[in-house]
Amino acid sequence: MQNVSYQQFLEQQQLQQQFVQVQMDLQQAQSQVETQMNAQQRRIVEIQGRLQQCIQQMDMLIQTSQNQPSPSSPLNVM
Repeated sequence: MQNVSYQQFLEQQQLQQQFVQVQMDLQQAQSQVETQMNAQQRRIVEIQGRLQQCIQQMDMLIQTSQNQPSPSSPLNVM
């Protein structure tokens, strides 16, 4: 009878260690996901900035082309 309860005690300690390990693994995985997510977010912001620059350059190009007399006839303008 004592042997069984001692064995149960050992199993409970093993199970507790497994719970602790699983919890640590989960926290590590969550931390990795957050790190990757933050990196992707920074990348998205950087790409958005580049996109804004392209849009501004295109706007400036359109404005300068509208201010200059066009060599083509008005019929060819879309």
